Amino acid sequence: MPELVDFIVILDDRMTVRHVEWVAHPLSPAAEQLTEGWMGLSLLKIPDAAWDLPGGSLLWQGQHFDIARCTLDGSTHCILARRENVREKLLEGALDAISDSVQVYDKNLRAVYFIGCNWICR
Repeated sequence: MPELVDFIVILDDRMTVRHVEWVAHPLSPAAEQLTEGWMGLSLLKIPDAAWDLPGGSLLWQGQHFDIARCTLDGSTHCILARRENVREKLLEGALDAISDSVQVYDKNLRAVYFIGCNWICR
């Protein structure tokens, strides 16, 4: 199961990295060392990191991350980064590729997914 957050970036009011904390297991030991090198850098000048702050995403080390921004106080900001859930996208793609109709229900028998239904419930 994916973690809620993989790592947290703490920034000052000028968007300079002050601290990076890995919550989940890092991508690799090298990735953890690379993020230690972010200290003192402007967020948008971090090497090999493509930040899309308005779109809420980051591409770094070949991995896609969903990001959320928040303000901790007037001068400290925080970015929460979580690896994109590839498993969920693969399952959606597999269900979309099925030519027959598919219905998925939760444990309370509520419909959570329908595709290919060409009938009307009355």
